[in-house]
Parts: sequence; C-alpha cells; structure tokens
Amino acid sequence: MRIIWFLLALNFTILSNTPQSSAQQSPEQTCDVPLVVTPFVPASRTVELVKDLNANDLTVRVGNSPGKIVSASVDSGPRRVALVLDASRNVPNDEWKLEVEMAASLVEHARPEDRFGFLVAGTDIAIGPVLSSAEVGDLLREAMLSRPPVADSSEKIYDALLEAAHSLDPPAFGDALFLFGHPQDSGSKVSPDQLQELILTNRLRFYAMSFTDPLRGKLPPGFDLNKPLPANLGQERLDKIANATGYFFSFHAVDVLRIPGQLELLKGFMGDLYAGIAEPYRLSLSTLATPGLTTLDVVVTDASNRGINNRDVHFPHYLYPCAQAALINRLQVKKFVAPPYPVAARKNRMQGTTVAEVLVRPDGTTSFVRMVMAHSVFRDYVEAALKQWTFEPAQTSGDLKVTVSFKLDGCDETRAESSIETHVEANLPNFVEVRTCLEPITTTNN
Repeated sequence: MRIIWFLLALNFTILSNTPQSSAQQSPEQTCDVPLVVTPFVPASRTVELVKDLNANDLTVRVGNSPGKIVSASVDSGPRRVALVLDASRNVPNDEWKLEVEMAASLVEHARPEDRFGFLVAGTDIAIGPVLSSAEVGDLLREAMLSRPPVADSSEKIYDALLEAAHSLDPPAFGDALFLFGHPQDSGSKVSPDQLQELILTNRLRFYAMSFTDPLRGKLPPGFDLNKPLPANLGQERLDKIANATGYFFSFHAVDVLRIPGQLELLKGFMGDLYAGIAEPYRLSLSTLATPGLTTLDVVVTDASNRGINNRDVHFPHYLYPCAQAALINRLQVKKFVAPPYPVAARKNRMQGTTVAEVLVRPDGTTSFVRMVMAHSVFRDYVEAALKQWTFEPAQTSGDLKVTVSFKLDGCDETRAESSIETHVEANLPNFVEVRTCLEPITTTNN
C-alpha cells in the first residue's frame, strides 16, 4: 500500500528518562514480545510487512545482558484492538470527522476473528465488551452522523487510555491501543507515568494519530518533515509512551489532507498499520529475570542488505519481568487500612460490594487505584483506604483485584468489629477479598 512520507512527522527517539535496571544473577525467564518489521520500498512506494525472518536473523539484548531467542515466528492469531477517539471541545468538527473516518478505515482491514473495544474520550460513553469489526463499524457510522456531546472542556486522554487498556484485561499477546485525537491531556486523574507503567506491564502496543499540527510555529518555514526534527524540539509525552512500546504518534495536517489524493494515501497507510497489528512476530526470549524495568534491544542482522533501517523495526523498548507468577507467590499485605463503614450507609442500612484494581509496584507500594464497580456511598472510603496499602516487595509489578464487601449483620461473636480475610488465587488477576463486617447501628427516635 502507498504512503506519502511527508505526511508523517514520526519521531522514533527512545525514552531517555526511563530507569534501567542493572543485570543481576537471577533465574532465567521466558518472555513473548511482539516484533513488526515494515520497510519502505522506494521502487514501488509501498510499505511491506516482512514475514520471512527467523531466530537466526535476529539478536537481542535485555539490559546489559544478551538474550536468547528461543523461537521467532509470525503469529496470525486473533487480535484485540482498543480504539479511543477524542471528542473533546478542543477538537474541531473537521478533525473529529477525520478521526472517525480513519478509525473506520482501520477497522475495514480487520479479519473476522479480530475484536475491538471502543471508547470516546470526553463523553459518558463507557467502553464495553470487545466487539466484532461489524459492530464497531456501526458505532463509527453513528459517530460520523452525530458527534457525541461532551461533558466539559477537559481532554482526559490519559484516563480514557487507562480505561481502554483495562478493557483488554487479562492481557493477551499482540493486544494494541489506538488513539485518534490530540497528544495533550487535561483533567485526567491518572498520570502519564502510571499510564506508561500499565501499558508496558501488560505489553500493549500503542499507536496514535492526530489531525492537529503540534509543530506549527516551532519549525523554520519550509522545513522538510522527511528530515530529523530539531533536537531542541520538545516531544509530546504520549509520543514517548508510544515510542516505548515500539510505535509512534503520527501527525497529519488537515490542510494537507484536502489536497486531492492525500486522503486515499492515508487510508492506505491505515492498511499498512493494521497488517502489522494483525500479524506480528512472536519472539520467545529467554533472559535473566531482572527485577523492575529494563531495556530491550532487537537488531535485524544484515539489515542494510535487506533494505531495513532502525525505524522499520518495531518492538517494546522496555520490559517488566515476565514471570508474573512470582507476584502471586510472594504478595503479602504489609500495611492494611480497613475502609470504615460510612455512617450514612449504616443509618440507611445500606450494604454493598465494591471492586477495585490496584497496581502494585515491585517495592510493594501501590501506584494507583481504579474503581471497577462501586456504589457512590462506598467508593471514596474504599479508594482512600487502598491507597494506603503496602505489600512485601515482590520484585515485579502486577495488577491486584480487591473486592470489599460491606455487610451489616452475620458477624461471628468471636470477631472484632472490623476483620480482614485474605485469599490470593493461583492465577492472574490476583484476587484479594476483604470483608468488613460490622453490627448494625441501633437508632432511637427523638
């Protein structure tokens, strides 16, 4: 498929401020990571998906140590893609129409077995179960005809991407996030560091596309976007997150896309992108089980003779430990703060169950709390309590699912007024059940 490269202001700079763990003498672990190689062929002016590599054509380094490629083969299994569209008030109508049109073009290349999540940032439209390409295509057609109303002027892109990432729980090989919208964020509760940590922990591929021009006024007149961007030009944080997963945030000016033929070229580019989403290499790597975050580098041997350069090779540039089972075996609550039973709920004899997800860092601290299900009267109490939890260090990050049940009666006489029961299942996601059991309040009428 054809592509006009001046439309794409792609920056493949690797994150410079991400910490790297030093190699340690640890047991080996096996990691499956996606690899996509897409060189541009000048003769045909097409982007080709390379599918004839094998383990002998690649070398790997994890941190400061060489990694061993156990196997390398194209994985053509079903894919899941969570689509996020930006409908905030900062997005003009012409940009919104391009977002929807390009998302629809991406989905047109899906195979029957592929599935999609769909979320519109800035609206009350919540992401539901993954849909077929036909079902999400219907939603996109509706969005084209009637733009969803926005609740406020904020642009909560980080929050929307977090919700989209959670819609792919438990994570599967080859999962991808695709944002159509602005790179800037305003009003999100989640920080970009927290979002990046979850994306890398779950080994998601993150693509993004915008129809605003973040370079306007920052480049000299007539600057050729085929050339490297100036070193002093700031990089958007979402672009950095995409780079960390091996991909990019591409920017396309609305004015340029009005030139005859340019929109068709961009739609061809969507097909090129989806080909890589659908059929990545699955690299099975044997590496030292180093704690925390470490770097990953994959090199195609004899790349120049194959017409491949570094920006054609896409893979996650950072890895969290792959042996998540270590978290299950070692995770223990070090500091437990029981959520109080809300007085208003007790007076009105309200009971309920909340479900929250906590990202536990390798040092045992919690990164953030996401409420999955909670009645409004209980939500704030549970969230405030869980943010104070700490765990014994497990040397790996992972999601912990916590269920808190508020019950007014049925307490055992031998129990204290507040009690905790902890259970960790033998498979992810981890499930810790906390039961807060209090006797009902006796009220008197005045």
